[in-house]
Amino acid sequence: MSEDPFGPADALSEEQVATAVEAARPDWRLVDAEPIPEGSDILYRVTVEPDEGRDATTTERRAVLKCFRPSGPLAGRAPDRVVTEVRLLELAGAETTVPVPTVYGFCESHDAVPAPFFLMEYVEGVSETGLSPDVETTERLTRVAARYLARIHDWRSFEAAGNFAVDDGDVVVDGTARWVDHLHGVVDGAVTHLGETRFSDLQAPVAEYVEERFTDAAFDAAPVLLHGDYRYGNLVVDPGRATVEAVLDWGASLAGDRLYELVWVEAEFAGNAPVGSERRRGVREALYEAYESERGVAFERDASFARRERLYRFVKRVIEMRWFPYWHGDLECSERADHAARLRRGVASML
Repeated sequence: MSEDPFGPADALSEEQVATAVEAARPDWRLVDAEPIPEGSDILYRVTVEPDEGRDATTTERRAVLKCFRPSGPLAGRAPDRVVTEVRLLELAGAETTVPVPTVYGFCESHDAVPAPFFLMEYVEGVSETGLSPDVETTERLTRVAARYLARIHDWRSFEAAGNFAVDDGDVVVDGTARWVDHLHGVVDGAVTHLGETRFSDLQAPVAEYVEERFTDAAFDAAPVLLHGDYRYGNLVVDPGRATVEAVLDWGASLAGDRLYELVWVEAEFAGNAPVGSERRRGVREALYEAYESERGVAFERDASFARRERLYRFVKRVIEMRWFPYWHGDLECSERADHAARLRRGVASML
């Protein structure tokens, strides 16, 4: 079975990168470009300078070019998500204290370059590939990241749940679904594809479990703005100072239950350590303490909270199984097999 991670399989030529820079910012020209291998979109770290002969005031600077990837594992994904990401970055920069890169320029369609694409500020720091925090650093960064996550969640609320679209310059929910119905649809889509993975033997019992739980689901949380992929890989941090310098990759943002995102963040920041382990407990405590302190409101740890949390943990595992070849395809074979075995045990323990 192929285990291909996301990556720059469709890298751009130097001419295409130069064309994209000029299309997004006509007053700039490309000096140098370096592909960024991480991510599900096409990314380049570029150096630009004012185009000779134009009335430009900028000096040489570094930026990031992000282009929609039309092929690969996410083929069929709507390019409108890039349009939404650009607008969210602009609005977050103007309306919140969440650190985000400045958008320098945007192009919605182009004949020679995969589009939409945009240029944004290059923020100094490290992300997942350069970050191996110890337990103390992990918990310090978790607290800082949790405070920003609380601000994101409290930034906007919505009447319906689901993916976003841009309408008249604002970000709106594309549809009228309840949160529980939107999530049910997402999970059903993941279960449908389990037959194509190494977890195909779990497809039938997982489908039965999902149907039972969503049939009995008695919750419908008020939708708020979720980042959608809040993890170390999408945070630029200064590990020495334990600060978050930028929150990246808003393309998966949606309106949904804040607890759903917290379940994902807890697992990701703890390196998917088992629930109840010392590492997981430390991250969980830091996450909720800082999140609730920032909001000035604590969750009610009642039966509804427990049921939602358990269901969301299961949903995360199902989605991870569906995308396992792509999320973990760059691991060594033995490490990938160990991770798959832990994931399988975790799902089986909940069935």
